[in-house]
Amino acid sequence: MEPVHTPPATASTARKPRLLILVDGTNFQASMREAGLEYPIDFPRLAHQLAKSVDGGAILVKLRFYAAASANREVRKREAVLFDVLRRSSATELVEGWHERKQCSQCRAPYHREKETDVNLAVDLVDGAHRDKYDVALVISADSDFVPAMERVRTVTKIRDGVPAQKRVVWGHFPHQAHVRRIERASGETFLLTDKLLRTCKRHNLNRPDK
Repeated sequence: MEPVHTPPATASTARKPRLLILVDGTNFQASMREAGLEYPIDFPRLAHQLAKSVDGGAILVKLRFYAAASANREVRKREAVLFDVLRRSSATELVEGWHERKQCSQCRAPYHREKETDVNLAVDLVDGAHRDKYDVALVISADSDFVPAMERVRTVTKIRDGVPAQKRVVWGHFPHQAHVRRIERASGETFLLTDKLLRTCKRHNLNRPDK
């Protein structure tokens, strides 16, 4: 699958589309590991790179990263660096959920379940379409729970440059996730997150301020 392209713009459609990127943080990190990509990502840089790639150049609204701080102290220390970068950059926004402490009904072992992150992403996706906050939403997640929200967004039409324009959803995925046809059908468009692309957004200095 190739990056999203559209036909050449006419006088009435020359304005670049506004792009909102929504990243399911936990799913993204797990997908990186599954793909064998063991390097940190500079998300502000990724946001700008994706904006350049979609439709030959889109206007970046924001990259929103949805995650909850880990209940594990050591993991939380590593996350703190990433979360700080996301908060400081004007290109990104951290949308935080939380972890609920649970207990296995059989072995009684404690565990934690992430709460609100998926709901926050789905709400922002649908609400942003109805409030005309973006033209194209790039959803980066392999979680099929977002399918109803994706389908709902594609029914929304707003007036753009005097012409009715349907909101678009693009599914951003890794090569090994291409088989998730349900998400592909719901979005209608796809964007492949390749190792080559992601390596251009590799973070070398985790404490460097970003724009």
